Amino acid sequence: MKYIYLDDSYIKSCKEEKTPRINAIGGIIIDDENEEKLIKIIKTEKSKYINPNLPIKWNFRDSEVESIYKEFGKMQEYSNLKLKSRDIRLAIFKEAQAIDYKIVFSCIKSYSSDKKIIKNKKEDFSQYLLDNILLRIGNEAKANKDRYQVIMDWPTDSNPKPYNRSYFYMYNTKKTISGNENYVGPLEQLNFKHSICFTKCTHSPCLQFTDMVVGALKDYIESELDITRKNKSCVGSEVYNLFKNKIRCSRSGKKIGWGIIVSSGNQIFKDQITDIFNK
Repeated sequence: MKYIYLDDSYIKSCKEEKTPRINAIGGIIIDDENEEKLIKIIKTEKSKYINPNLPIKWNFRDSEVESIYKEFGKMQEYSNLKLKSRDIRLAIFKEAQAIDYKIVFSCIKSYSSDKKIIKNKKEDFSQYLLDNILLRIGNEAKANKDRYQVIMDWPTDSNPKPYNRSYFYMYNTKKTISGNENYVGPLEQLNFKHSICFTKCTHSPCLQFTDMVVGALKDYIESELDITRKNKSCVGSEVYNLFKNKIRCSRSGKKIGWGIIVSSGNQIFKDQITDIFNK
């Protein structure tokens, strides 16, 4: 069995951008055996600072994370967590280099900066991003007999509808929800499980790892897109350098279109992302 752990996010083109124009979804593809190894690494590294069953995320100051520590009377451990956030993140990714997993990441940028327009297009963007990931993994699934289960963190805006609809079309038909060709064929025929599973990052070590992958990519992209941040220290860049060889790629090493999937409709943005990941 292979698991596809996914998390969604927003990315700013620059610090001054009040409403993020870039929508993204990303995560990891991992099999049963390596999933167990990854969970062991995460718990081992967490246990050096906190109870290994308590959650972490890329943003250690996340209110959802804080509320869990508060609920169980572990605020001192939460303080330790924040102080050692960089050390914990780097340690987990250093140890995870020995694990066999692949990273996929899909993003799209709105042409408009109008908050209302961006909000109205959010569902379309979400469907499009998941379609792109499922098409790549579906194409890979044609060559093997593995079963696949998609597991998503509960969406940022608490709206799973676009992901459920995207999956329904990809699973059952030869068309994506946007009407494009599903060139891999229905996922049902490729040993995908019948539906997406949604859970909370705070409950799942692998989704916590996924959150950190997506968070690091978010910070790395933002630091590269915003010239005012390029020369500043960025832990996202440090972590990216630890896992960049895990990004899904072609046999020739090409990442764009394989593990990093960008909307071709906005060529300027696609060229920017291509330059960032072709360094």
